[in-house]
Amino acid sequence: MTMEPIFVQKLRALLSRLPLNHPVREKVESDLGKRVAGYKGEQSLHYYLSFLPEKEFHILYDLRLSFNNHFFQIDVLLLSKRFFLILEVKNMAGTLLFDDRFNQVIRIKDGEEEPFQDPLQQVKHQQFQFLNWLKRKHIEPAPVEALVLIVNRNAILKTMDEKSKYVEKVLHSTMLLPKIDNFKKLYKDFHLTDKDIKKIKKLLLKNNTPYNPDVLQLYNLSKTDLLSGVRCPNCSYLPMDRVYGKWICRDCDTSAKGAHLNALLDYSLLCRSTISNQEVRSFLHISSPSVAQKLLQSLNTPQTGTTINRTYKLPLQHLYSLIKKSPC
Repeated sequence: MTMEPIFVQKLRALLSRLPLNHPVREKVESDLGKRVAGYKGEQSLHYYLSFLPEKEFHILYDLRLSFNNHFFQIDVLLLSKRFFLILEVKNMAGTLLFDDRFNQVIRIKDGEEEPFQDPLQQVKHQQFQFLNWLKRKHIEPAPVEALVLIVNRNAILKTMDEKSKYVEKVLHSTMLLPKIDNFKKLYKDFHLTDKDIKKIKKLLLKNNTPYNPDVLQLYNLSKTDLLSGVRCPNCSYLPMDRVYGKWICRDCDTSAKGAHLNALLDYSLLCRSTISNQEVRSFLHISSPSVAQKLLQSLNTPQTGTTINRTYKLPLQHLYSLIKKSPC
């Protein structure tokens, strides 16, 4: 399973650093829930997509491209010599009633009705933008198809009209492979070369810009809104105390040598990707500059500046690696 999108990582970190009574907390929880549901929905597709021949299909996830000074995102893009396929993934439970007249989806769950934006219109707009993006890049693509995929097994799909436009374009994930076989037959006379596919894939990856906002700015927050300190890996108490080279929890007496690594990860996700000695002392609740210096040097990350204003980089992948190796 791939690592969660950077925005999801940031929302998790933010939620762990917000006081329980903070006015923004409910909004962050809601946004995180939606993002996680979408991510899990895409992950659930791996099983079905794993049956596609690797030599025949190239699969790209969460592709975010710029068009007309705006970004558009494609959940899943399949590239093949015969056709391209855009998938808009929805992880929704309940009865989903697709309304042709008003171009909307009404979800009926627990006896309540809730309107949603039409995912078919969404994916058609993505299709339009993608085709025009390729045109501007002087790329002649294969035919581009677009589908809405409902990945939640508890979803019941209904339409108001048997001849609804949704019938052929909205489907459960279990029907994806037969649909792909139909496209292969439909476009059997169209062929791009391996060179064409590799060129297009390379161009897409080069222009991909993952959604990575400054979450403090996004929610109109500052560092002072965050709970600082090192969190106990056993009981989640905050903050732990630094005693004789270890972190000690006041609540459960757990001792952990590398507990500060998770705190530095949160700092990198929420504040910035570099940190100074003074900032380390403030965020980790350390009084000694020499202790802070020792912790920073143990990271073995690049540093810039002189002794007085030196800063240390906090690369996310490196921190994740250190946390994985840490005994705590």
